[in-house]
Amino acid sequence: MTEVFDENTLTIGLVVTLSLLNSAFSPIFLAPILTTPYIHYKNKVKSDEILNQWKSEKCGMTGKKESNSDRPPIVL
Repeated sequence: MTEVFDENTLTIGLVVTLSLLNSAFSPIFLAPILTTPYIHYKNKVKSDEILNQWKSEKCGMTGKKESNSDRPPIVL
């Protein structure tokens, strides 16, 4: 998951650098800004798959959501 985080950081850095340096020269550099959400979504899906695989292999969890029904209600 650190690799996915590093890829996201590098992508953002590249987008910002290209946008700032080249936006005055050509509108073609709007493409990185418009494709960044897709890249982040793709990386989120990849990291979710890694996390689910780790949970199933190391923790024995099978994708069940945690339930906090055993907790008493909070009284203020």
